Amino acid sequence: MDEEIDVKRLKRQRQGHRSYVKKVCDKVDNLLAEFSEENRGKAKTFSDVLNEKLGVLSDLDASILGNIDDEDIEKEIDEASEIRCYIQERIVNIELVLPIDEVASVENSLVSSKNSETSSKNGQSERVKNNIKLPKLEIKKFHGKHSEYQTFRESFEAAIHSNESLSDIEKLNYLRSYLEGPAAASIAGLSLTNENYKIAVDILNERYGNKQLVISSHMDSLLKIPPVTDANDKRMRPLYDQIEVNVRSLQALGVSAEMYGSLLIPVLMEKTPNEFQLIIS
Repeated sequence: MDEEIDVKRLKRQRQGHRSYVKKVCDKVDNLLAEFSEENRGKAKTFSDVLNEKLGVLSDLDASILGNIDDEDIEKEIDEASEIRCYIQERIVNIELVLPIDEVASVENSLVSSKNSETSSKNGQSERVKNNIKLPKLEIKKFHGKHSEYQTFRESFEAAIHSNESLSDIEKLNYLRSYLEGPAAASIAGLSLTNENYKIAVDILNERYGNKQLVISSHMDSLLKIPPVTDANDKRMRPLYDQIEVNVRSLQALGVSAEMYGSLLIPVLMEKTPNEFQLIIS
């Protein structure tokens, strides 16, 4: 009975911290929406608070997990991971517009080398770089189109997979949030655990990263490009862009134009206006 009361008390404490965190995250979102240099100190304070609360919530989550029934564990992990991802996203967004550690190191180097003209110039150059406002990093959701998987995988690896501060459970939670349609269904049966993150990545790589399937997808996209009969049609630019994207993607996969040009060029020629065909011929 004492143990049950203790767990309830821990959950009440955690709920209080979660409520406060959500208020701070709302303030962070508003701050970053109209970020300016005078908000630098406030952004750093929010980052420190969120990092502190992340540690407090992790400790409370661990204590609660050790004192609940097995059937409640998966739900508990799922809720805890969502909150941690929610906090981590705000911390990352702050870091993108405010590289705090770099700013501090540059300022220290400027103070220590203020009598050196060369060092001072280099320091000023670094300060200018650090003051550049970086855009928020966004990952386009993946629906299951083979030709888009390589781009999605590279973006996800750069932003999430290579982030050593995230646990595999958190990475799996992020991965799920960026998948839709058939891609989401392919890993829907996996529970939220550290071990299943690698399994989910392997499933996606096997299903959508197959080189021959990706090549076939790009070729299919080229064959299905809708024809444009009028040279003044606004669709001429999208037609060109679509051909360019698929051709460059095939080149990146090691498929040169010489390997398919004699077969594909006549097909693509028929999709362009007659005057363009005459000019090209």
